[in-house]
Amino acid sequence: MTTTKKKKSAREKRVLIASLIVAGVIAAGSTFAWFTSKDEVTNRLSANASYNVAIGETFQPPEDWAPGQTIDKDTYAVNSGNVGALARMWLTGSLRVMNYDATNGIDLDPDLCTFGVDGLIDVKNSNLVSAGLTKMDDKGNYYRTLSTAQTLRANNFQTTNQQGFPDNKNVALSEVQAMQTGILAHAPNKAEYTFVTNQPTTLKIYAQNATETTPSYQDVLVPEGFLVHVGATTPTVATISPNGEITAYGSEKAPTHLGGEGTKTYNTVYVEAQDFTYNATDLKNAFQPVPVEYETFTPISDGLYLFLRNEEFDTAEKRKPEFSGYYKVTTAAATTTTPQKVTYYALKNDKANNRSDYTVLADETGTNGIKITYGNSGNTINEANDFYIVPTNDLKLAGASYTEYDASNMKYYTNDKADIVYIVYDDGTTGKFDPEKDIYVEVNIANLEEDSTTSPATPAKWQAVGVGNNATFTGITGITKDASKLTYYYKGVIGAGKTSEKLVDSVKLGELTTSDSFLAMDFDLNVHLESIQVTVDADGNEMLTTNAWAATGDENTGATGNATQDNSEPKKITNITWTAQ
Repeated sequence: MTTTKKKKSAREKRVLIASLIVAGVIAAGSTFAWFTSKDEVTNRLSANASYNVAIGETFQPPEDWAPGQTIDKDTYAVNSGNVGALARMWLTGSLRVMNYDATNGIDLDPDLCTFGVDGLIDVKNSNLVSAGLTKMDDKGNYYRTLSTAQTLRANNFQTTNQQGFPDNKNVALSEVQAMQTGILAHAPNKAEYTFVTNQPTTLKIYAQNATETTPSYQDVLVPEGFLVHVGATTPTVATISPNGEITAYGSEKAPTHLGGEGTKTYNTVYVEAQDFTYNATDLKNAFQPVPVEYETFTPISDGLYLFLRNEEFDTAEKRKPEFSGYYKVTTAAATTTTPQKVTYYALKNDKANNRSDYTVLADETGTNGIKITYGNSGNTINEANDFYIVPTNDLKLAGASYTEYDASNMKYYTNDKADIVYIVYDDGTTGKFDPEKDIYVEVNIANLEEDSTTSPATPAKWQAVGVGNNATFTGITGITKDASKLTYYYKGVIGAGKTSEKLVDSVKLGELTTSDSFLAMDFDLNVHLESIQVTVDADGNEMLTTNAWAATGDENTGATGNATQDNSEPKKITNITWTAQ
């Protein structure tokens, strides 16, 4: 099939710009964070008495946790035994972060230009589905699909029409339409598809003129508003008048496209499907590019479709084209009452160059997914003897997967008062918060300070031990100290059947955390509790000097407690001061 070269009208330019905007907005999308918790208990000593200390909490996990959002989480120690206990707690965090991952895409078969998507199943999580991650494989990889729902743009999107007057027309685009703006640069071999011309276009249609006895494919100027059906199995012959006008043609409804075009009947012309081959050394039979209309282009055949959407030039004035596209798979055939159901898989985008519209960059190596060859032979995209393209097996579907980071992957900081613990995932390990890569959570600690409003003043209930040297991590206001071995010791005895004052008050996803750092995230706050049975003498008095509490590896700081006793009988410990070992 051959086509005339057409200059882009103002409308087409508007559509191209709009498609970039829409795709950028959609690709930015939504991100989803979840917050859960884990509790661990270690009872170091259990004598003959009934002894059991556990973690208690009041906590309602949020369905969607936004940066800057604080979630109440009251955490304390509960002594359900019949003897008193000492307790200490420390905090760690763990993450499961989902992001697009170029290494997890499904590979393209370079010979057939097909992807293996038969084994994918539907994702059930509504949050992931709303982010476009609707398919997954048995390895835990998720795949993004394009939405066919149209989005109406703001009415202040103003351009200039062909007559030079302001054009305030809203532009309604779906993700699929945004991907197929521009020139069709690749389709499956002998692919069947349709589109409606939006201006007169020269096409090689199936026609018969007055001097012919049999029809053939010939160049004809097709008027605006015709349905062009490429690759139809039983085409209707058009009749061409002596002056080159189409005087007879087919008539059919456009395929139902994005919920729309299937109800309208068009004057139709038929075009032969392209029969081409890709070869690494000889590309003379490469795909012939086709100007198509984004609103009505409907791929009927399954497979890979690529569209030229933008071009840049290097210092040598060599073209650097960019492409968008998708991989279309029929999931249910059309019936008399329901349209054909299809899935449009998004392609891995060129995120390294900060492109948010799923643009695939072509280069001479093909390492970004499309190999471009310059020369004076073969077929062209825009200008004669310019370049031609071949998809390579580096072209992948847009894949996302969870990566798990345990407590050892996190960094721990605090402020001077130790009443906030900052649990930081530093992806770049740069020692500086990067909102495009890093994630942090603030844990707000309670009951570290004396309450002077009471008479007498109420002593602090917990004591921070093990705050380290000044922190070297920058970028988050409030971080001053290293908290990698910070441990909180309870300053009294948790009596039999009693509950301590809370240690953790709330947890906040850091407001500097952005959607650039994750598509979806699960955060576990791990609260660790260790307890010791209180020692008593023969008269039942709680001992004045407590047992030393050793450090346990690198997890926490050990301490020795010294206490005062009240005047009750038997005597009880009323306050403990902990000193780091």
